[in-house]
Amino acid sequence: MVRERDPLDELRPTVSKGLLSGLLILILGGGAAFLLFAGRGTTFLGDEWLFIVERRSGGLDSLLMPHNGNLVLLHAGMYRVLFGVVGLEAYWPYRAIAVAVTTAAAGLTFAYARPRLGAIPALALSGLLVVLGRAAPDVWHPLFIQFTAAGAATVGAFLAIDRGSPRWDAAAIGLAGLALAVSSAGIAAVAAVGIDLLARPGRRRMLVLLAVPVILFGAWALLFGEAPGGFSLILAPWWALRLGASAAGALIGQGPGWGWVPLVAILALASTRVVRDRALGPRTAAIAAAVLTYFGITAAARAQIGSPYNPRYVYLGALLLLLLAVESRRGTRPRRQWGWVAAAVLAVSLAGNVRWALRDGGGYRVTSSIAAAEMAAMDLAGPALPATFRPDSVAPRLDAFTGLTAAEYRDAVGDLGAPAPPSALSAPNLEARRAADTVLASAVRVTVGPPAETGSGFVRIAREIAGVVRGRGSCADFVSQGPDGALELVLAPGEELSLAATGPVGVFLSRYGPPPGSLVRILGPGRIVRAAFPVETSSARSWLVRLTVPWGGVRACVEHA
Repeated sequence: MVRERDPLDELRPTVSKGLLSGLLILILGGGAAFLLFAGRGTTFLGDEWLFIVERRSGGLDSLLMPHNGNLVLLHAGMYRVLFGVVGLEAYWPYRAIAVAVTTAAAGLTFAYARPRLGAIPALALSGLLVVLGRAAPDVWHPLFIQFTAAGAATVGAFLAIDRGSPRWDAAAIGLAGLALAVSSAGIAAVAAVGIDLLARPGRRRMLVLLAVPVILFGAWALLFGEAPGGFSLILAPWWALRLGASAAGALIGQGPGWGWVPLVAILALASTRVVRDRALGPRTAAIAAAVLTYFGITAAARAQIGSPYNPRYVYLGALLLLLLAVESRRGTRPRRQWGWVAAAVLAVSLAGNVRWALRDGGGYRVTSSIAAAEMAAMDLAGPALPATFRPDSVAPRLDAFTGLTAAEYRDAVGDLGAPAPPSALSAPNLEARRAADTVLASAVRVTVGPPAETGSGFVRIAREIAGVVRGRGSCADFVSQGPDGALELVLAPGEELSLAATGPVGVFLSRYGPPPGSLVRILGPGRIVRAAFPVETSSARSWLVRLTVPWGGVRACVEHA
């Protein structure tokens, strides 16, 4: 189909085809490289472990299971393929796919905006979308690929409809179905395609084909879907408006507070276009339907349980609002002074989004370093770690493992490989090393036992604080001389420590982090325990045991296992 010549083409800045292609590749490639850099040093976190535990094997049922009420067929399929190809030992391929989808969405937006605004504005918008840091982690994290994929599919569907043939209309419907298979956010794409075709009298017959993905999605909802809960139609309108402000704010690199300005501006542009044309065009109606559908459904489902400022909901909303603005300015020539204003806003937006992406990536790296240290500790502890141990108990505020148990982790590692190297135990992050010590301390078997009068080992004393040590050899007696009394001992894997307290004693263990370490037991006067340190084939690093004794004393004996 030959595109009709737009008389405004002569008024737009002209760019040679080769230069335009080069600039687009540079912008998209540079943006992709930046996103890979921003998300460096991260690993599997949170709900990704649900995909690992529940979906790494099994039949179609395991792929059709809902995730937070959503169909994630293609999302789960992506993880399943990568599990088989790279396992868990490398995380960058997962991030690379997420970044590729973000880049594709930006590239498709360029193709959509170019004939409507011209080459230069289209390049600017694609550059903004590829580094939309306010929507991080959507733009680089594989767990949230459903939002970028739904956005890419929506823009692709509009481009297909623009081709104006039944074959391309069918392709648009296929892309809408693809968006629906990624997550429930794809309902917005289905609504957009349906309204667009419905508003074009000669193409309404294609709506019969659109019924296919709708029916399939309905069948999935009946067979696998979860009963909706927490819907709030009362809270939804205000929640949706705040989500709109958050999404619009991302377009200027700012938070939701400033987001009301671009949100009102975009809605004013759309309203002005409708009034000027005295009609609601098919594409404007389609984009408006997508905006209302996405914001409405998200608000109804999340208003009672989530924040409208959660960045994971930002990307698709920002993209749809941007498409509405593009369509509202279609075929218009801005005044030169407005071009300078737009350039200034773009510069502020890029700076804000780049800064936010780096900040978000930094936060994920800190969490990942702690999670990696815990995983490396679980690998080191092996079967000595109780099967029911939950790494989330070490740093519950992070929720880095979503209920994962040590047994589930060992099974996954046995199938797919270990996601954390042993070097994670010695991470520069002090909190990570302490978390590793807490995991390893959970593998130390502490039991109530008879007193050990003598031992078969040798007590290695690192330091005594505010107290006196009497006796050396296999046993040592420590008598506290003040509330800060403490005895530090060094024990090797495979040794056992017997403790008999004559006063209150706190038992702290550290191995990779600094003392005092992880508290494993508090002994009262007269209590006797035995602590067995498991033998490890991959590490001979010693333990530091700190015994805090504010008054009284403790007898410590060391035995070889």
